[in-house]
Amino acid sequence: MKTGVCSKCGAREVRAGQGFWAKDAANFIAISPMTAWRGGKVAAVDHYVCAACGDVETYVSDASNLEYIAANWPRVE
Repeated sequence: MKTGVCSKCGAREVRAGQGFWAKDAANFIAISPMTAWRGGKVAAVDHYVCAACGDVETYVSDASNLEYIAANWPRVE
């Protein structure tokens, strides 16, 4: 979807919400354990939504967080 084409339906109706994590709690993910929302590491995310079919894709905004995730999150087998 980052190219503007929906990966599900092929429509060119993709909209992006990028870098809003400071404004809206729905635009970040916790990437380390958090106690009462304190002391944890968070990563801003970018959302891509197809306005034609409603499919959503979410990506970590800052690639520097990917190294932490790779080192600390379990691999899906």
